[in-house]
Amino acid sequence: MYAKIENNVIVEQDIGEHGGEAGWVAVPGADVGKALVYDIDTGAVRSKTDAEETAEFNTNVLDGAWYQLRGVRDAFLRETDAYLVSDRPETENMPEYREYLRDLPATYDDTSILSQTPVMDFDAYVAAL
Repeated sequence: MYAKIENNVIVEQDIGEHGGEAGWVAVPGADVGKALVYDIDTGAVRSKTDAEETAEFNTNVLDGAWYQLRGVRDAFLRETDAYLVSDRPETENMPEYREYLRDLPATYDDTSILSQTPVMDFDAYVAAL
């Protein structure tokens, strides 16, 4: 098995014979079927360590939490945009609520985002005042 390396990253894997082709590196038989990484220091392809797998998982969980927070926040902002572009009058607490939504990402860091509280809709926000 071979792995194609571009910019020090595995971009493709193939069981075909690629010995001698530029950019292709042989994958050791013991590592076939495992999650692989290109080791820049050795110029070889190897299976990921448990620490690398854990770090990648944690990064994905963290990215997902930020994505979810921004997605919910953006949906609530779009919902309140209707008040700004229509004849519907803005309610008393709408400007403060929109500010709360815009400020949400700044209230979290990479640790606290993992245990984030649900984003309040407008009614819950007003009830919390």
